[in-house]
Amino acid sequence: MINKKTKFWSYLYDFKNRFRITSTSLVIILAILFLITLRLTFLFVNKYHLSDDPKGNIRIEIIKSLLSVLVVVIIGTTVTALFKAHERNLEESKIRVQTKIKSRNRLSKLYNRIKSSRRELYAEGLRHENGIVSGNFHTEQIELYKKEMKKINDIQLELEGMAEVRENNDSDKQIAPYLRSMEDYLNVILDEYKKLRQEFKNNGENVSLEKSPCLIEFTSSPKVDELHFKNSNETVSIKKWKRFKKDFSNSYHMIMGI
Repeated sequence: MINKKTKFWSYLYDFKNRFRITSTSLVIILAILFLITLRLTFLFVNKYHLSDDPKGNIRIEIIKSLLSVLVVVIIGTTVTALFKAHERNLEESKIRVQTKIKSRNRLSKLYNRIKSSRRELYAEGLRHENGIVSGNFHTEQIELYKKEMKKINDIQLELEGMAEVRENNDSDKQIAPYLRSMEDYLNVILDEYKKLRQEFKNNGENVSLEKSPCLIEFTSSPKVDELHFKNSNETVSIKKWKRFKKDFSNSYHMIMGI
């Protein structure tokens, strides 16, 4: 069953569209009508006296009619003002929905780009084998690492910008912490890369994969909670680290669900 309030606004929309009248035009028309009617009422009350109406009965009826018109005009103006406010609210709501869809589409593209980088790095051998990390970076891996870190750096900056905008926007502020979680996670990977760049310049292929535990975690399955570094014979728990699943992927899905 259609709500009566919905029917009311539907009738107003139908009237406005049928006669191609904007809310502003309607307010102006009603205001002019109000002033004319008010002026006529004033004249009949104070000046005009009909010669064939010595008792003033006709004059009183005219004044009554003019007052009725005034009431109708006042009601019409009020309804039109409410309608205009309703229209404005609908437009603002439409803009909010469009902005939200655009924002979520943008975020989805960024997320898929990160997944693509993750797969590329994994396929090139920048990963553990059954939790064991061993060996050194080779030339192809170093070049791919540099290439994908540039992409990840761009994505981190975009996420940071999105978070800053949301933190200053009350209507979408609730997703800001999740965006921060995503960009903070990428920052950890990028910080590690910054430290390794100089080592690549100095030592080339002599840089051990053990020096990139955050990268290895990035390409790892979320089921892995420990990494064993073969060269140093050291086992490290990564449960409390920032994790791709916990801090990046889950945050993304929380945003998409809001």
